[in-house]
Amino acid sequence: MTTATAAPPLTIALIGNPNSGKSTLFNRLTGLRQRVGNYPGVTVERRVGRFALASGRDATIVDLPGVRSLAPRSPDERIAVDVLLGRRADVAAPDVVVVVLNALHLEVSLYLLQQVRELGVPVLACANVADEAERKGIRIDYESLSGAMGVPVLRTVATRGEGFDELMRHLEAPRKRFPPTPLPEPVHSACERLRREWPGNPGDVEIADALIEGPDADGIPASLAARISEESDKIGPDLRDLIVGSRHRRIAAVCALAVKRETREARGSIRLMDRVFTNPVSGTAIFLAVMLLIFWGMFSASAIPMNAIESGIESLKHWTAVRLPQGMFTDLLADGVIAGVGAVVVFLPQIILLFLFLGILEDSGYLSRAVLLLDKPLSLVGLSGRGFVPLLGSMACAVPGVMATRVIPDARERLATILVAPLMTCSARLPVYTVLIGTVIVGSAATQAFVLLGLYMLGLASALAVALVLRRTTLRSRRTDFVVELPPYRWPSLRTTGMQLWQRTKMFLKRAGTVILGISILLWFLTNFPKSPEPAHQLERSVAGRAGKLVEPAIRPLGYDWKIGIGLLTSFFSAREVFVSSMSTIYSVDAGEGDPEASLARRLREERDPGTGGPRWTRPVGLSLMVFYVFAMLCSSTVVTVARESASWRWALVQVGFMSALAYVAAFVTYRVAGGG
Repeated sequence: MTTATAAPPLTIALIGNPNSGKSTLFNRLTGLRQRVGNYPGVTVERRVGRFALASGRDATIVDLPGVRSLAPRSPDERIAVDVLLGRRADVAAPDVVVVVLNALHLEVSLYLLQQVRELGVPVLACANVADEAERKGIRIDYESLSGAMGVPVLRTVATRGEGFDELMRHLEAPRKRFPPTPLPEPVHSACERLRREWPGNPGDVEIADALIEGPDADGIPASLAARISEESDKIGPDLRDLIVGSRHRRIAAVCALAVKRETREARGSIRLMDRVFTNPVSGTAIFLAVMLLIFWGMFSASAIPMNAIESGIESLKHWTAVRLPQGMFTDLLADGVIAGVGAVVVFLPQIILLFLFLGILEDSGYLSRAVLLLDKPLSLVGLSGRGFVPLLGSMACAVPGVMATRVIPDARERLATILVAPLMTCSARLPVYTVLIGTVIVGSAATQAFVLLGLYMLGLASALAVALVLRRTTLRSRRTDFVVELPPYRWPSLRTTGMQLWQRTKMFLKRAGTVILGISILLWFLTNFPKSPEPAHQLERSVAGRAGKLVEPAIRPLGYDWKIGIGLLTSFFSAREVFVSSMSTIYSVDAGEGDPEASLARRLREERDPGTGGPRWTRPVGLSLMVFYVFAMLCSSTVVTVARESASWRWALVQVGFMSALAYVAAFVTYRVAGGG
């Protein structure tokens, strides 16, 4: 009796251009059976998922980074080429490569498909967002397209799962490996000669890109610089046309055969909208109005849920203090854990609204227009439109924002973007700004929204100014071309926006339940020990109080006292939003005869200066502290990420140094101009 051996899991590599719907297809196939991490030794995100084929056979799918070509100029492109060619020990060589095409921009996507086809790996293509292409009058003859490209091309709509049954059948179909498609002569011969001397057995795609870019391009072995120049000179001025031009001519011929476009009057209105949104004057005005509307909505719409959460936290704190036995544990729970963590959790509605609004703008297609709009101002400071994506990502959190710089092919432009990304106003600053605005800015939600918009614009302006200095001095290099496909205008998908919102909310709550919880407990102990015989002086004589007194002389010119010094220290060694939980813990411990259930903003407004008897938290102090947090590098996670992404702790420490200096000088000027001192 024989026992059937189960077929080994099928390994699938998924690759496609940005905005092709690749991630949606990956999520649809794998559901929750996926894990996210980094490739060993490289800070490039690695997403791997599992699913079952129609026959029951297991499949492992590797979601490669979104790339526009396989010319290995950026870390993302290098990883993609290495995985496709089976060079990485941590990833099995793919049994089949699925190339996700954007049916709306088929000419651009087919360039990537042709490069993958040239590698000689088993290939299957999906023309995704086919429904939107059809609504715009784009008709694709899939049989003709498959024949012309030499690989099966399927119609799919990942958001609705259309075409997935056919995709499953094709994934299990036997598929032979084609020999790599040679490039035109004399390029192919040059690649063959260079391959014998090039370590790592590169493919024609990599060598051809080196011939085009020249010996100074990123990632080219220094020992081959002279040989690359020699081979380029042999081919002559037609080199780029022989490689890139021949591909584009073939794609144009394929599209002429298999793609038909129907003219529609509606395209006129779409072009008009694009002209308005990308115009330097009208587009900028609309962008600022949209951001102001978002901030106004955050302040006005979040008021009721924030008050409800705040009341719930204070009720829980009161219940803990009354119902549990009096003692150190109860004080820790009430004044440390509940007060510290609760002070940050109360801002969850604003965080959710910010992520919701940004998700809607991204899913609707507007943010891509904003990227195109900002390409020109970014080019003036030596960056490209690619830099806007990491900068925008840094508005949520600087860590993924810094990691998103991997899409920038030029190493010096990538480093410059890494160094300025933390200047963008991340969501961790939002609780700090909200508390300070609520304390010193008395007015309507619109007034507070204007102040918040000003802080965001200050962060953006400072990032551009620093980038200009870096790109004109230390990190000077030529500007790379920037290409962006504008996605169609569409109603946001509740499923997609909801998943993104949940992931970002979960990340915020996880941070509150780990980092902030730990800091709150530690700070409570530091504010309660050693015990003072005079309870009124407990905070001042504690370990935390003494640390605050130690730094007070340095921060006094900014209008800050030793209590603010404690908050700055905890922020510096952990994260920016810890300032809020630190202030809550400090003022809970130091409540004295005040109302222990009052909100943090109210406690700050009621704080008196022991020297003058007037308010301690004046408008100059609040504005100075807001500006300090615009510039200061108060996030240990970001410092570590910068060190990893730049492959150097030197640059991370340089960043901490210049951002700290900027923060101090800007806060000092703000305090004096606002009438402090």
